[in-house]
Amino acid sequence: MNRLLIVAACLAVLLTAGTAQAYAIYNHVDHEICVASAASAFFAACKFTIPPHGKHNGSHGSGMKNQGMIWHSSGTCRCVAVFDIPDGGYARVYNEVVKVYKHNGKHVAEHDVYDCDCWGPGRGKKKP
Repeated sequence: MNRLLIVAACLAVLLTAGTAQAYAIYNHVDHEICVASAASAFFAACKFTIPPHGKHNGSHGSGMKNQGMIWHSSGTCRCVAVFDIPDGGYARVYNEVVKVYKHNGKHVAEHDVYDCDCWGPGRGKKKP
């Protein structure tokens, strides 16, 4: 009986350790964010959008590679050229920087946000 309990406990630990986590992007800006790959950006299309102060969860066990972001802000557009999120990690988007973390909370990267030419949803909102 003790062996059965030990085996059950070991399996529970292994299953918990092997559980895949989804990546996430947390939007801390007052504007909708368009996330795009190089291919979707070529067509001025978003792979997905994140509402103001909202979040996006990816599929379990996945990360995100070579993506960009754009949002329309006060007569200009703000961009992040390329960023990656490790498997199960997350990113926090602020007005001036995107901070990327592993699933355990370890900070792994930072990407500056810069002014750029507008495209994608809301591009007509840019003021001359």
